[in-house]
Amino acid sequence: MIFLSLFFLLKCAFNTFEYENRKIMTYKKILIFSMSFCFMLGQLLYAGNPYQDHADELFLSGNLENAFRIYGDAIKADIPEDMNYQLYLNAGDCAFKLNFKQIALNYYGIAAQKGANINTLMKHINIVFCQKETGCTCDALKYIIDKYPDTTDSLSVAIADIFFDKSRHEEAMPIYKRIINKDPKNYKIKKKLAESLLYMDKSDSAKILFQEIDADGIEDYDTYVFLGNYYYLLAAKYQLLLLNNDEAASKQPCNSPNLVDCNKYYKKAAFYLEKAYTLYNSNEIKETLLKIYTQTNNKDKNSKLK
Repeated sequence: MIFLSLFFLLKCAFNTFEYENRKIMTYKKILIFSMSFCFMLGQLLYAGNPYQDHADELFLSGNLENAFRIYGDAIKADIPEDMNYQLYLNAGDCAFKLNFKQIALNYYGIAAQKGANINTLMKHINIVFCQKETGCTCDALKYIIDKYPDTTDSLSVAIADIFFDKSRHEEAMPIYKRIINKDPKNYKIKKKLAESLLYMDKSDSAKILFQEIDADGIEDYDTYVFLGNYYYLLAAKYQLLLLNNDEAASKQPCNSPNLVDCNKYYKKAAFYLEKAYTLYNSNEIKETLLKIYTQTNNKDKNSKLK
């Protein structure tokens, strides 16, 4: 078909020359002819995988067993350097239809290695393979990440985010950690990891990551809020313990000599919450700051904030 098209194109060009043998071809006609010729020549030189189209036709017509066999031939003919992820996605769908679920997952994994983005991959895993069942989708993605650790970082992050959104933080964490090991300054991933730790009641570990984000000079509202509230709660807890769990006494200013550490924590809390309040005037933050100023007997800041 390509040879016929090329022949027809050349014939038309020749007829044009013959018809206008007494005229000079315009520059526009020459340009159009050259572009068309290059396009047809490119198609001729790149024939692609000779089996894939045939396998796709068989699959679409419902001839699954023959399609699966031809997909096998197409995969054998596939060049490793070619990022032909669509071949493996289609072959995976065909394998699933024949109830070869493990083979289907492996094909989806190879598609991920070859550059399939998360939206494309999800169409096949979530809709075809898992019939939109959330648990199945997460398990399939986890299998791909575990078996094919060289999956692109962007796809790995997208998969981790899916785990995060589904509250499967223990599965999101190792993926985020792997990305941070490769890119320690990636504060967005570091923040996601910190939030995962928070959901797992590991606030001390989360604090270390938020401190690293702050140390890198990143202005981040959530980081300031966490660190501010962390030190505020620590100060309040410390104050209450020192005052023998006397709630009435704990409401007194935290500035006596035996409450030096308590005062230090309140000042740290104020430092971060003031930064957060500068980025966003939250009433909740304002109320907390007023409590801190009262505890530290900072009348000047208290009056200004009111």
